Amino acid sequence: MPPRKRQRYILGVDLGGTNIVAGAMPEDGSQEIAMRSEPTLADEGADAVVNRIASMIEKVIAQTISETGAVRGDFAGVGIGSPGPLDREKGIVIVTPNLGWRNFPLRDEVSNRVGLPASAMRVPGNDEATDVRAVLVPPAAVLSVTPVNLDVITERVSLQDGERFDLVIGTNVFVYYDPFEQALAAANVAAMLRPGGVLLSNNDIYVTTPMKPTVGHLPVSYSDRQHDNVFSYQRQ
Repeated sequence: MPPRKRQRYILGVDLGGTNIVAGAMPEDGSQEIAMRSEPTLADEGADAVVNRIASMIEKVIAQTISETGAVRGDFAGVGIGSPGPLDREKGIVIVTPNLGWRNFPLRDEVSNRVGLPASAMRVPGNDEATDVRAVLVPPAAVLSVTPVNLDVITERVSLQDGERFDLVIGTNVFVYYDPFEQALAAANVAAMLRPGGVLLSNNDIYVTTPMKPTVGHLPVSYSDRQHDNVFSYQRQ
């Protein structure tokens, strides 16, 4: 009787401007193991963020080994989801405005720290249950954007009438504010929107004139386990 084939595991990391999420699953995708989330703390710099990613990966590996009896050699590699346009062949993040990175070799930095292959994640081509929406933005367009760090509760960008935005998107932002702070933030967003401009948020927030709720909320499902409600507000 041939020896039983050992189970292989894939490590996954979702890198965001606010949080990092990491976990593992068997190659067949049958279960999620050792899921965990930690703040990104991007203002500490790229090296600190990568060290945090590596530490989380090691914790996921240790917990997976403890729960499944796997050994380190059973882990096939690390898939990394990162904001910003990517050079997949070289494993480079071209630019991430919310992290302040340009031409950062994320794949090699992670791989060097954990000793496992690392690559940017792709949606499996045969996964018919995945509903993907994407917009292709040329790297040159992204590089033309100047990121601005501000506290939207107390600050706003001073814009002339012709410079105001058509759309502002705030995800996983307003949830951290109480109603008074939400109203202040919405007022500052309104000052940066043109009349008729729209604010989208995945939190139902308290707004005052000149902002007004529009069509309620739109449920958006990412999978059978994850979803968001998108709320819209329009500047009058």
